[in-house]
Amino acid sequence: MPITIRRLISAEDWAAKQIRGVQAVGKVNYEQGVQNPRKSPIQASIDAQGRYEEQMRKPEVLARRVTNLRKSSDDEWLDGSIKLGANRLVEGVTAREAKIRTRIQSLQAKVAAHVQTIDRMPNATDADRQNRMVENLKGMRALKGNV
Repeated sequence: MPITIRRLISAEDWAAKQIRGVQAVGKVNYEQGVQNPRKSPIQASIDAQGRYEEQMRKPEVLARRVTNLRKSSDDEWLDGSIKLGANRLVEGVTAREAKIRTRIQSLQAKVAAHVQTIDRMPNATDADRQNRMVENLKGMRALKGNV
C-alpha cells in the first residue's frame, strides 16, 4: 500500500485522533500528568497571582485566593486531581465532541494557511531557519484565542 504524504492532517482526522486518544488513554495520561507536574501546581498558582488579579478584578476573591492556596498542599491537590479529574476529563471531552470538532475545523484551516506561509520561506541557511522559527512563533501566537 503506498504512503500518503500530507503536511497537515485534515480537520476531521485531527479531531477524531484527539478524541480517540482521550478515550483510549486520557485517564492514564491525566493521572500520570498530575503525578508528574513540571512544577508545583500550588506554587505555580501563587506565582500566577498577578495575571489572576488582572483577569478577575474582584478584591474579595483576590484577598482570599492566596490565603486559601497556602492552606493547601501539593499532596492535597494531587489527591483531589486523581479522585475527580481523570473521569471528568474523558467524560467532558466525549460530551463536547461536536464543539471540539467545530473548533478544530476552524483551527485546522488557520494552521494550514500558517504552515503554507512558513513552507514558502527560504530554508537554506541558519538565518533562514531562524527567520522561519520566529515567523512560526509569531503566527502561532496570532492564532491563539482566534478559534
